[in-house]
Amino acid sequence: MSAPAFAPPPRLNAGLVTGLVMMGIVALIAIFAPVFLSEKATMLSANRLRPPGPEFWLGTDSFGRDLFARALVATRLTVLMALGATAISVIMGVAIGCFVWLAPRPLREASLRTIDIVVAFPGLLSAL
Repeated sequence: MSAPAFAPPPRLNAGLVTGLVMMGIVALIAIFAPVFLSEKATMLSANRLRPPGPEFWLGTDSFGRDLFARALVATRLTVLMALGATAISVIMGVAIGCFVWLAPRPLREASLRTIDIVVAFPGLLSAL
């Protein structure tokens, strides 16, 4: 028997769709929040230290700035820092991997055992 000529497309996982939608929402907030809310996030007012309510969803700080607007505007910086940290991790991982691959056999074996030890112990256990 031969394989069918037409294979149905793979079904999307519900978790994948949920993650993509959430990532899209965060991306839209990171793009558009600084455009529309930067004035509200930096505006000083007499509404100092107001508790959360209908006017200020997360309240205000000691300068009267809206904390919800400030949190949304800060999303862009958070996303950029996460992307930067990911890029640095990828570059360092590829560099270490190339070093280990090109190293002489004794050094390669020692490096691989060191990497095994580092990966075997979670960071929290190492911190303890």
